[in-house]
Amino acid sequence: MNYKQAMEKMEQIAKKGSILGLEPISTLCEMLGNPQDKIKVIHIAGTNGKGSILAYLESMLIEGGYKVGKYSSPTLFSYLERFKVNGKEMSQEEFAESFTKAWECLQQMQKLNAPMPTAFEVETAIAFDYFLNKEVDVVLLETGMGGKLDATNIVKRPVCTVIASVDMDHMAFLGSTIKEIAGEKAGIIKEHVPVVVYPKQKEETKQVILERAGEKQAPFFQAETPEIYDFSLEKQSFYFPGKEEKKYEISLLGTHQPENASTALKVAEVIKECFPLTDVQIAAGLNKTRWIARFEIIRKEPLVIRDGAHNENAAARLKESLQKYFTKPQFIYIMGVLKDKEYEKIIDIMAPMTELVYVITPKNQRALPAEELKLAWSKHKKKVMVVEDPKEALKQAMHAYHDESGILCFGSLSFMSEITDV
Repeated sequence: MNYKQAMEKMEQIAKKGSILGLEPISTLCEMLGNPQDKIKVIHIAGTNGKGSILAYLESMLIEGGYKVGKYSSPTLFSYLERFKVNGKEMSQEEFAESFTKAWECLQQMQKLNAPMPTAFEVETAIAFDYFLNKEVDVVLLETGMGGKLDATNIVKRPVCTVIASVDMDHMAFLGSTIKEIAGEKAGIIKEHVPVVVYPKQKEETKQVILERAGEKQAPFFQAETPEIYDFSLEKQSFYFPGKEEKKYEISLLGTHQPENASTALKVAEVIKECFPLTDVQIAAGLNKTRWIARFEIIRKEPLVIRDGAHNENAAARLKESLQKYFTKPQFIYIMGVLKDKEYEKIIDIMAPMTELVYVITPKNQRALPAEELKLAWSKHKKKVMVVEDPKEALKQAMHAYHDESGILCFGSLSFMSEITDV
């Protein structure tokens, strides 16, 4: 079948919704020859920062001359962005070919009355098969949600597992306490496989991860907390206390990015026997890393920033970053969120730095209607405008811009691709 036909069938599969569990994808991957067991994988879970950490690792490993596959979601501009080799996304022809193989297996599963996989599980199986066929050296694998029961957790023995910053999110699926959520994330830790943990993890989260690592006899490594010594809206530089002679420079902005970079550096150290990198390659990789819609400046005059802060912790870090870069941060906001997020807490965090907000409804089946988001803003006594189209919202914001620090677009990643320079 061709790409259009493949995508039509994927849409049919997607209508089934999303469930947690490994039996359907296990069956599908077995029919595909268990490609996940024939590739080297670095597996990451967490609430915030997963994508940034993988972006740093991808850049460093490419600098080292390795062929790197990366599977991550959600995507911003193209469905096929989730399957990349050395930064280049899968072609439509390659997807059609990979999906055809998977579809034939799905037909067999249906005849056997086996539990059928969800769209994410099918995509994950396709990713494993694709990366095996592309003969990549390593796959950077991001969980979709949680860890223990996530489709990506079918990988039996990764080279390394990574736990990014853990916080409250997806509570309906992962649990109502930080310990329960941390337990789900720690579910990716495997027997005797090293685990690297984000530096500023909450103590109760760290204890859950340590306990799981102990049960699995998995070597535990916590990334160091970096010291930022230079920053601007162009770059930021950091070092580690006691190691001032070795300094790193990154182009990704935001107070949390040195910590994400530190996590990636610790992973590079842990995997050096399999994937050795020189100091020059590491430094160049960090400096060249780019990651869309993570405190990303898309226009300088007036300043326009887009950031996918879609939960309480991410909003807190976004606010912290704005206070770091601006003496008196005051922004015009463009905001859109999904209805299953704690958007009222996000609003409480972000409200002090605005007087004018444009709210939109993201193009997502889980989107919170803009009118409801406007209502959620009502207690803060701000001027809130409902605008149907994100591009129109940006035009109106630029017209309204006067002496604010800039325009900030934040919330769901679902609409970030529509926020571009105008």
